[in-house]
Amino acid sequence: IVIAMASYQATVVPSQNSGVEFNHNQDVQSQMVDLTNGIDASAREGTRGSHSVRLGTTYPSRTFFVNPGSPSGQLRTVESGEIEFEDIEVSGEESQTVSYWEDNVEPIATSRLQYEPNYNEYRSAPRTVYEHGTLINDNPRGSPTRLVADGVVDDGELMLIALRGDAQSASSATVSVDRRALSSSTNTVTINGGTIRLPTEYPEYWAQRLDQRDGVEVVENGNTVEITIQDGEEFNLRMARVGVGDVSSVDRGSDERAKYVVQNDDEAPVVSAEVRDEFNNPVAGAEFEYDINEETRDTGTTNRDGLAEVENVEAEDTVRIWLDNENQENDPADYKDVEEWERIEIPVESASGTGGTGSGTSNAYDVDWLPCTDPQQSEDVCNEDDEYELSPGDSGEFWMEATDDNGDVRVSGAPV
Repeated sequence: IVIAMASYQATVVPSQNSGVEFNHNQDVQSQMVDLTNGIDASAREGTRGSHSVRLGTTYPSRTFFVNPGSPSGQLRTVESGEIEFEDIEVSGEESQTVSYWEDNVEPIATSRLQYEPNYNEYRSAPRTVYEHGTLINDNPRGSPTRLVADGVVDDGELMLIALRGDAQSASSATVSVDRRALSSSTNTVTINGGTIRLPTEYPEYWAQRLDQRDGVEVVENGNTVEITIQDGEEFNLRMARVGVGDVSSVDRGSDERAKYVVQNDDEAPVVSAEVRDEFNNPVAGAEFEYDINEETRDTGTTNRDGLAEVENVEAEDTVRIWLDNENQENDPADYKDVEEWERIEIPVESASGTGGTGSGTSNAYDVDWLPCTDPQQSEDVCNEDDEYELSPGDSGEFWMEATDDNGDVRVSGAPV
């Protein structure tokens, strides 16, 4: 009996516990898939949420046999480096967008989120890693395998998600991981040239995956993978920044995020420009300067849609809007002092459907119902005394004419 129990303890118990650990690892991978999908939702839709990840597990209790200590795991963010841009060429965009991306674009810091188990028996368990919108199993006895499809290059779109924040947990317990958008993807920018470098622990994996995509050339370069747009190809660049865990150290203020401006609306009585961050997305709550006809000067704050609005302007006015990123309270920057991508001049146009200044026209028309004596008026609505007459249940067409302020007929017909 003693020999049998010793044999059971040495072989059966470890085998059963290995099965428990394997099943737990499958569960963790599913939870990491949910977290990855949540990060993608934050990036694309601006949502926030919380996801549970069970870092460890427990073994079944045993009356006559002994289990080792409960297995645990570690979930943490790790600095990956910076996403870099070189010789980016922009097409079909406003001059401010072109200037920013071709002359001033800056590297963007990003991190990866990884779960690493500490099992007693399941020695070949993978490390599960999220980076650049993809979830990867880093297998100790083989090449990395993909759990969630990467969308960095997909059908004419380049999608870059920068992950920021601090998540650090090591235990056997279930932890909650918060995620929220720090800059959700709203706009795209069309690029037709240049190189993007992604920092990664898995350059060979990324080179193999992305080199299969049309329109790009992909090479490994140390701990980065370089994606170069081929001649004659165009991609819509979509970018986002998502925070996980504690984001207090990376959640910047609106004024710091504001990088460049583009025109939104040039029609009186309210014109506007969109203030964007380095991810090409609108920035709410950012301060801006403006003047009208280089005379009336004031400051404003962008609305929830990231629009810098200037009200009470008239056709043929000129509105200038600019960012004062130096925050010089005692000596605010003038329009001409800031960079080209930080300012915009908007010649104000008349609202659609109205005449310009001095035209003498308006949107108001005088409507005249044609009398029954007019040969154009329908006999269906007139009686023998040349008066309008319809009985209950009858239908007919009343002819009318609408004239503008100059007496010109603008509408003629039977609207009823």
